[in-house]
Amino acid sequence: MNLRPADLFAIVVPLAYGLVSLLGSNRVPNGLSVGLLLVGVAGFGLFARVVATHVDHPAARVLGNFYCIATIWFAYSRLNPVIDLVSPVTYDRELQAIDAYLFGVQPSVFLARYHHPLLTEISYYAYILFFFWQLSLGIVLYLRKDKKDFEDYYLTVIAFYMLSYTGYVLVPAIGPRFDIAHEYPLLLEGVWKGSEIRDSFYNIPMVRDCFPSGHTGLTLLVLTRAITKRAYGFFAIMFPCAMLLIFSTVYCRFHYVADLLCALPFITGILCVDAAFRRLLPNGLTVRWPVLAASERLEPA
Repeated sequence: MNLRPADLFAIVVPLAYGLVSLLGSNRVPNGLSVGLLLVGVAGFGLFARVVATHVDHPAARVLGNFYCIATIWFAYSRLNPVIDLVSPVTYDRELQAIDAYLFGVQPSVFLARYHHPLLTEISYYAYILFFFWQLSLGIVLYLRKDKKDFEDYYLTVIAFYMLSYTGYVLVPAIGPRFDIAHEYPLLLEGVWKGSEIRDSFYNIPMVRDCFPSGHTGLTLLVLTRAITKRAYGFFAIMFPCAMLLIFSTVYCRFHYVADLLCALPFITGILCVDAAFRRLLPNGLTVRWPVLAASERLEPA
């Protein structure tokens, strides 16, 4: 079995969260079930890599490369017991204080005076296209058949997600749309589906996910990787949408500007972590299974 650097993040981090939840399962609601699920998610990642390494079939390679989509969602959506155990208080007031110090006002409250239904509609669409851009660049690189470019990008995305979840655990915050809702003169209303998109975000399973701003950080990382991987056409198309997406994080009241600013050193750290792992494990980590004959081993996917 071959574990690439990205797999180590995708497997070890959910496993660690699962163990934390299991160890404190008697202190928080759903601790046991969430802990078992997260350990199972880590196990699924191992299974996917075993299949990708030892089964010579396109479906096996797709499973080994894209199982992380499920890992990312399950790890994110089950963070609540881990946050309750590690940092049960929120840090919204501290983040608001940073914004007030920098700008003299709460930026999202200031932007409310420039509210327009069409701007709101477009901003919500830009916000929800966050996942589209990162997945699209991944598909572009995958279809190029350039294994190194794809795995470099894969590591960037997985490392960002898993380490940003650690930020949510250590500095939980629910964001301005909840904590200072009373300061807004009106709700943001769109012209078609914008209001429905707004309401849908009140029902997501994890809301203490403001710090750092994943939408800002990963969007900038995708743009960076589009340049370094020579996907210039993709960059040109994505760039204006990305700028609107970052604007929407504050305009649509999901984030404090402090969340966005702290995403910048965070993504710098991610790029350094990426480089270190690629240097230390250029060919990944190979685990030999004694039960498999040498003739049965195939090249890693």
